[in-house]
Amino acid sequence: MIRGGAQLHRILVIDDEASLHEVYRSILCPAAASAPSEGATQETQPINAASSGGTEGGLSFVLESATNGPQGLELLQSAIMRNEPYSVAIVDMRMPGRWDGVETVKRLWQVDPELEVVISSECASHPWTRVSQELGRPAKLLLLRKPFDPAEVWQVVRSLVQKRSSEVTARNATLALETMNQRLRHEIDARKSAEGKLLFDPLTALPNRVLLHNQISSCIDRFQRDSSRGYAVVFLDLDRFKEINDSLGHDTGDALLIEVSRILSKMVRLVDITGRDCDLAARLGGDEFVLLLDGVNTSADVRKVTTRIMTALHEPIAAGGQSIRAEMSMGFVLGTTEHCTPDDVLRDADAALYHAKKHGRGLVCEFNESIREKVLTRRRLSKELRKAVAKRQISLHYQPVFSLDDGTIEGFEALARWMHPELGAISPGLFIPIAEEEAIISDLGMWVLHEACRQLREWMTVTPACGELAMSVNVSHSQMLDTRFVSTVADILNSHGLAGHQLALEMTESVFIDNIEHTTRVLQDLRRLGVRIHLDDFGTGFSSLSMFHRLPVDAVKIDRSFIADMRIDGHVANIVHAIQIMASNRQLKVIAEGIETSDQLLQLQALGCPCGQGFLLAKPMEPTEVPALLKQGGDERMRIIRSLKPRDVA
Repeated sequence: MIRGGAQLHRILVIDDEASLHEVYRSILCPAAASAPSEGATQETQPINAASSGGTEGGLSFVLESATNGPQGLELLQSAIMRNEPYSVAIVDMRMPGRWDGVETVKRLWQVDPELEVVISSECASHPWTRVSQELGRPAKLLLLRKPFDPAEVWQVVRSLVQKRSSEVTARNATLALETMNQRLRHEIDARKSAEGKLLFDPLTALPNRVLLHNQISSCIDRFQRDSSRGYAVVFLDLDRFKEINDSLGHDTGDALLIEVSRILSKMVRLVDITGRDCDLAARLGGDEFVLLLDGVNTSADVRKVTTRIMTALHEPIAAGGQSIRAEMSMGFVLGTTEHCTPDDVLRDADAALYHAKKHGRGLVCEFNESIREKVLTRRRLSKELRKAVAKRQISLHYQPVFSLDDGTIEGFEALARWMHPELGAISPGLFIPIAEEEAIISDLGMWVLHEACRQLREWMTVTPACGELAMSVNVSHSQMLDTRFVSTVADILNSHGLAGHQLALEMTESVFIDNIEHTTRVLQDLRRLGVRIHLDDFGTGFSSLSMFHRLPVDAVKIDRSFIADMRIDGHVANIVHAIQIMASNRQLKVIAEGIETSDQLLQLQALGCPCGQGFLLAKPMEPTEVPALLKQGGDERMRIIRSLKPRDVA
């Protein structure tokens, strides 16, 4: 507290001799010595006074007094509650009542441990060493012998208040410093945490894309200065990771990613190449990982790493309580002077990875210019296909399905075609997988379904006999997962005035893998509409013959790969025959795909295959070509089929 430019300190006097209160006041507060507080008595009330008395050394005192220990304690408690603590307490050693000076000081220190205390004593019955030991805090305690000299009182009190003031200042400074340090620690921890989030993957603790970019940049800069110090980037991802996540759960998937990250980090450290300073394994997200190998100059150096990884992954990995056999596909690129940014390097490594995955699982592919061209073309098509679907630039061609017994037309299969304005005809084998990857296959599939049904209705107005034929349309896995698919099919049939039996939906065996119960229910609902279900590319999928009897289908289509190999491999012909027998036992129609030679047709007829399609019989046709074929009744194809039909073949 500051009063009149001087620092004000509060002094507490506890002494049973009231006359001494005035003595202390005259010494410490001379201006207030003649003005005792009102209402106070020497016997029962504390004697209070306030004054701006002596100001020597810039100090000013307020003196309050009590005649016994309990009264003094009460004053101290009140001062603490008002946040006006005393700097010094002068306590008489011998006071009547149950509290002497020692007991009083003990009680005062329980309330304010920082209080400076002066023990006032006029006899030697209380040896100072014993008092000091009993109170236990000699640093806060001084002895004042009675009778005392006023100058001595002033000097002792001034020294103690200055000591108390210095301690308070030091303590406040220490608290402020501790607060500042704590804030700095929090800021540092927060900064480290933020940097960790910015630079490291939270799941695997591997470097993330940001840190990876920084390290690749360092390699690029150094390589531009010194091409003798090469580097490579390997792009990796887990094969079948989605299946693992879906079947075993995301917790198990996360556990697998953590174990794989540990293996990759170890493999980087084990590479037998010296002089590296930037090697790291990073995770970009999902199941995508990247290795940066510093100091490598040849493909053989990189393949040392990939071979070790493949060997490590050959053994099952324990993850989430499961034993999982994981495989990785990898693509890598050696750094060149053409790589100016990390994105350039990662783009080429990613392209090599994509090429590896397109040719199987567990493969390693090195980037080259041929891959670059294929990837660039595919990326271009990915962007333009979405626009082509939105603008209805996809067209349909229709391939007839014939009876192999008499050559009559059984129906048509709708086939999507994309005529690119610059690149020309794009194979369905290229743009259909792109549509699946870009999640536009459902939009494309629904448009094909609408357009094929519309076209069939148009043909029916020209050739009434067309109403006896079925239009086959391919259905994707994502369409089957759509909860509105059955109702959408019903709406399309109604909008074009078609009966259910005039539509056949074709799907591959892979549609049944993820959720066979759901798919089976959907197929049963479709069949209630009268829609026919054709199992496409039969024999090439995961379900194979084991699921044959479980699927609610009306026909199976034998994949063209079997048809092409029948004349070469008698075992394949036996498989085709077995499929024909099983289908006949279930009263299912069999349709052979890809009939391209007379020998294939003859053999299928000999095996009793009832229906087929292929270039030998008819190529996919423009919509405008179909009415003429329908009016002819397929006479030319009937002639071909009947002329080739073997006689007396068992």
